Amino acid sequence: MDENRSRLLFLRRSALYGAVDFVWSWVTCVTTSYRWIDTAMATRYSKRRSDGTVAYYDSEEAMRADEPAPRGLFDFSIFYAVVGLFLSVVVVLSLVYGLDLGAGWPKPVRFSAMVIAVAAGSYVIGRTGLFLFGMFWLLVAALFVLGILGSIGAALWHFA
Repeated sequence: MDENRSRLLFLRRSALYGAVDFVWSWVTCVTTSYRWIDTAMATRYSKRRSDGTVAYYDSEEAMRADEPAPRGLFDFSIFYAVVGLFLSVVVVLSLVYGLDLGAGWPKPVRFSAMVIAVAAGSYVIGRTGLFLFGMFWLLVAALFVLGILGSIGAALWHFA
């Protein structure tokens, strides 16, 4: 590299300075850009996190390793716990006041049992809410398919 630089310095003093400088800069640019593609610059990966920051990674594997684990089917969810709270309150109140379940119990025991039942129902639905939601839509889809098959069967029975 030093030998090339000394040649360039010699040619700068000559009359062919402009042409040689143009050729030298072109050759340097081309060879540098090839080296730049191969070694200096690599593909960078980035993703926006949920808190609004942007994280940069050198490889796709590093980016995938930094992803949070997907939610499990039985992970606790605050949303489903609140839904479970309302559902369990409705069920417990309908059992206690609608069917007179525990009417002969003392009031503190009945109240404690209601609070424990509501808390347990809220926890269970909070833990299994995603599963129950999926099962609900599976049931709706199965009933829809059975309704269509039943109407096709009824139409065939009527017209055949």
